[in-house]
Amino acid sequence: MKETIVLPEDYYLGNFQALVDFVATRFADLLNESGQTLLNTFNRLDRDAQKLYVRLTGKKRQRRPSLTQVNAHLNDIEQII
Repeated sequence: MKETIVLPEDYYLGNFQALVDFVATRFADLLNESGQTLLNTFNRLDRDAQKLYVRLTGKKRQRRPSLTQVNAHLNDIEQII
């Protein structure tokens, strides 16, 4: 009988952060200003916003949301609540 693997609720964020940390450490010299800005902006987001961004960008879509759009949606949600 196969054992069920239970992943942490936010496993995808941990995986994404590991990837971002690897790129930032190993290939920082290859990142242009836009790439650096994206990494810096992502790192300044609170944990829930980071999770939302990773989930939204992980979906197969033609257009990916920007961090500005994610922040705007989070602000709208906070005002509604």
